[in-house]
Formats: sequence, structure tokens, C-alpha cells
Amino acid sequence: MNIATIVKNKHLQSLAGNLLPALLGLLSFMLLARGLSKSDFGSWALYLSSFTLLEMIKSGGVQTALVMRISGKEESEKNKTIGAAWKLITLISLTAGSLLFIASFFRHADWNQGLVSFLYWYPLVGFITIPFNLSQAILQSEHRFDRLLLLRFINSIGLLVISGVVFFYHISLQDVIVGHALLQLVCCTFLIVSGWAKLYTISLASWRRVKELFRLGKYSFGTLAATNMLKSADTFLIGAFMGPAAVGIYSIPLRLVEVLEIPLRSAVGTAFPRFSSLYNLGDKQEMRVLFYQYAGVVSWLFIPVLVGCFVMADHLVVWLGGDAYASSAGIFRVFLCYGLFLPMDRFSGVLLDALQKPALNLTKVLAMAIFNILGDIVALYFFHDLHVVAFVSVCNAAIGILLGFYLSRRFIYVRISDTICRGWVIIKGAVLKYIQPVQKEGPAWHK
Repeated sequence: MNIATIVKNKHLQSLAGNLLPALLGLLSFMLLARGLSKSDFGSWALYLSSFTLLEMIKSGGVQTALVMRISGKEESEKNKTIGAAWKLITLISLTAGSLLFIASFFRHADWNQGLVSFLYWYPLVGFITIPFNLSQAILQSEHRFDRLLLLRFINSIGLLVISGVVFFYHISLQDVIVGHALLQLVCCTFLIVSGWAKLYTISLASWRRVKELFRLGKYSFGTLAATNMLKSADTFLIGAFMGPAAVGIYSIPLRLVEVLEIPLRSAVGTAFPRFSSLYNLGDKQEMRVLFYQYAGVVSWLFIPVLVGCFVMADHLVVWLGGDAYASSAGIFRVFLCYGLFLPMDRFSGVLLDALQKPALNLTKVLAMAIFNILGDIVALYFFHDLHVVAFVSVCNAAIGILLGFYLSRRFIYVRISDTICRGWVIIKGAVLKYIQPVQKEGPAWHK
């Protein structure tokens, strides 16, 4: 296999599109953790969590519906659907921005600085990021993972520059937030000028198509909002019960887990359009086989990585956040147990979306979100311990697997045991395929 073939491999491009930006994001995180005080770093984490949550509520449902609608479709049909997505996400952005702007007038003096800044800035930034949101869905559906890589690289390198300024010149938290807003403006200007966002398609879409897209995406809106609440609820509740400094401590192991999720996000990004295409073709048998390949293999591959991280936990948290955050190693070890369940949880959710049953996926994620929020409240009120909060996430992921497989069985018969067994068979076959030619050839000193 030559280099050109390797570089053009879609799975490799998708992995690079998640890996490179995440590594740059990790460097940014390290610089910010060292350049800001614990309190300011916690406030930045709250601002970023709020920003990410609203971005997913605003765009997530549209992106999912868009990928489902345009995967494998003709160009003219795709452009009409993309135009409808432009109109829909613009309406959502204006509505969300207006509500937050009004809410900013009712802020309380005791509110965290990160949340107050979010109320002021998101109405503008949320409108600016529309091209970024849509371009990711368009490029994913077209399997243009090379362009996705470039898009995410530009965004990540910009944040790294801002973080470097924080580390060396110790600028204020407000300056970091302003720099983040300007970075989004630069990225989205590039997308419009390059044509990747396909702004011209707005004129091609009818309002009837906008309504159809909304009906398809309305459950995904709730699903993605609840999914992000699973991550953000911990941050918000810890901030409310224990303050921004505790948020900063908790964010270190949480960030390390997000790094471990990079290959999983890559696999999900390539699997979803393939699942959707097979469903549109009516080939559920091949869809089942593909599900076992992805969910089973990724689950097994996660195990040695998690074991290695468990052993190195003390060094990893200090490497990421510095000596001030050494106490978070135990929290990270709890999170690694959560990592065991992540692959099957994520792929079961993607399977429900690909089966065009977003209402069921919403049911799954809402149940998980309710359990997570109630569990966090109990952990913080009665135990006041971040380790217990992390353990709630472990239980939550296990519940997600059980619900995901149970809800999908009505439409495609998949089992947890089959997923594990098929994944092991595939890995074992790949290893034997590699070893056997070597054994036949024999070591060089026999010749």
C-alpha cells in the first residue's frame, strides 16, 4: 500500500480530523491551566461548557438530520436540503440568542464570571458559528474528512495561540473569551469564502422542506442536548455546590477522558453515514454486521489503553494540569472504568439514529441525563466528593448500553454478547493473519 493510498483513507482522515485538533486542544488546555488561576480556570471551564452545550442544542439536531437526508442523494436534492438547514439553524440561533440576551438583564451578583460572560457573548458568537456547524455536517456526509481535518485544525491552532498569550502574558479571562469569539469569526469567514458552507443553497430551499427537516431533527435536538447535559451537568452542579476551583480540579481528568474518546469519535464519524446509507438501501443484515465490526472491535481495543492509563494516572494528571492538580488522579482512575462502557453506548445511540428512530435515542439519552443529574446531586449533597460524582458517570454509561440495545432490538436484532464475541473474533483473525506469514517465513537466522 503506497503513501498516497494511506493518506486518502477515509478512516485515517477521520481519525486525524479528531486526533490532531484534540492534541492541539490538549496543549491549549495545559497552557490555560498554568496561565490562569484555579478560580479563573474553573470559570473558563464553565464558559466553555455552556458554549458547547448551546452549540449542540442549536446545531446538533440539524447536523444529524442533514447527514441522514443527504447521504447518498443526488446533488440537486442535497443542495435543497442544505439550504433548508441554513434557514432552520438561523432561526434557532436568533431565538436562542434573543432569550440569552434577555436573561442577561436578570443576572445575579453572585453568578460565576464565566456564566455571566456566556450570557453576554453567546448571542453574537452563536450566530457567527452557523457556517462552522453546517460545514461539518456537509463534509461528513460527503466523506470529505480531509477538509474536516483542515477546518478543525484552523480552529484548534487559533485557540492554541490564544492560550500561549495567556501563559506568557497572563491576560484576563475576559480577554480570553474575546479572543475565542474572534477566532470563530475568522473560521466562519473562511468557510463562507471557500464555499464549503454552501451559503448559496439558501435560495433553493422551500419552507416545506425546512419543516420536514425540523420534524426529522427535533428528536435529535433533544438527544444531543441531553447528551451534552450528561457532560455539562457535572460541571454546572460542581460549580454550584463546591465552587469554580473544584470545577478546575474535576476538568483535568475529564479532559484526559475526552482525549481517550478521540478514536471513538473518529469511528462514530465514519460509521454513521455508512449505517445511514445501508438503511436507506434497506440492507439491515449488512448494517448488523457493520455494527458488530465497529462496536465490538473498538470496545476490545479500548481495554489495553485504559489499563495503561490506570497505571500512569498520577503522571498523566500532573503532566496535563501541573502539580496543583495532582489530587485528581483518583478521579481519573474512576473515569477509566467509565471508558470501558463508552464504545457500545455510543454505537448503540448512532444505530438508533441511523435507523431513523431519533425518538427512541432521545428516550435513551433523557433517561441517562435524569439519572446523571439526580446521581450528581446525591453525590455532592451527601458525600461532597468528586470521586463519587465520577462513579455516577460509570453507572450511567452502563445504563446507556442496556437501553440502547433494548430499544434497537425491535428494528434490528443486535446483542451485547454477540458484539463482544464478534469483536474478539475479528481482532483475533487480524492478529493471526499478521502472525502466520511471519511464522512460515521464519526468523532471519534460520536462513
